[in-house]
Amino acid sequence: MPRTFIVYYSFKNTAGNHAGMAYLAKVLKDSGNQIHLLANLPQEYKGGRYFSRIHAFFLSLYLVLILRKNDKVFFFEYLTKEVGHQEKIAGTLRFFGKQNQLFGLVHLSGAHLLELYHSKSTIQKALGPLNKIMVLGSSLQSFLTSLPLQQQVVSTFHYVDTTFYHPINNSVPQQNLQVLSVGSLKRNFALLQQLVKECPQITFHICMGKANLQHLFAGMPNVQLYPYLPEKDMLALMQQCHTAISVMEDTVGSNVITSAMAAGLVQVVSDVGSIRDYCTTETAFLCSQPADFIQALQTLYQNPLLLNKMQLANRQAALQFSKENFIQVFNAFIE
Repeated sequence: MPRTFIVYYSFKNTAGNHAGMAYLAKVLKDSGNQIHLLANLPQEYKGGRYFSRIHAFFLSLYLVLILRKNDKVFFFEYLTKEVGHQEKIAGTLRFFGKQNQLFGLVHLSGAHLLELYHSKSTIQKALGPLNKIMVLGSSLQSFLTSLPLQQQVVSTFHYVDTTFYHPINNSVPQQNLQVLSVGSLKRNFALLQQLVKECPQITFHICMGKANLQHLFAGMPNVQLYPYLPEKDMLALMQQCHTAISVMEDTVGSNVITSAMAAGLVQVVSDVGSIRDYCTTETAFLCSQPADFIQALQTLYQNPLLLNKMQLANRQAALQFSKENFIQVFNAFIE
């Protein structure tokens, strides 16, 4: 029976939790379809990039030696520049004449890819070794297709573990509106600061992660700042909030969005990128300008019945993004 090797990178901020690609790789392995996992060497330390490049080379040679004719390789962090070096692994396999099916999951938006690779031709060349490409949003699918590419680009959804991420209740809140902000990639924190000032009656819980946002929000009485939180603490914070705000410059598929939806949080989001693949007017306020965000927050603050209705809709919508559904998508993709 043909084997599928998943090459993945376990990022420090999602290692061991229910939202990252490392967890998804393990879920797929446990699904029982001849899935074998190969982890890239962690490189989030001084000198790590150098050692990870060496590790990637030997991982390439290992695959050259063990791959059978009908085996397949799926790269879970393709086009992440120097992280994992998965393009180099794929290129090495082709250099040694391996004709196996190679697949790649691309996460970053088109604009972000151009920042990293500087030109469409460089991106096109990096994708050359692959037979088929998976993305987590239609905006990225359109960008890659326009390069142009000969390979098929399939758009699907970012999974969420709907068993772990869940609401504790969806009752009408008896307190001021509690708003959660999570994520740092392509976020507009200056605009978020403006929104916080404009909505003093609303409490904002801002998760900084590895960033330091003290200079933006220090001294604001309606803000609570959090450093990096373990996943169980993040879930508890989600469950005490009513809505999630994402002020973004761009987005493709986001575990921040899908996990917040699964926890029953109403989405107040920038109408950019692939956000409409995940959010509708039943689950979200899709905002194009600062006034839209303020109006959305004021509407939720003043209308708890609408808030409760949209919370229920978010939980229901998140079920279509479940890891169980993703397993089916994955199996169909690699056939």
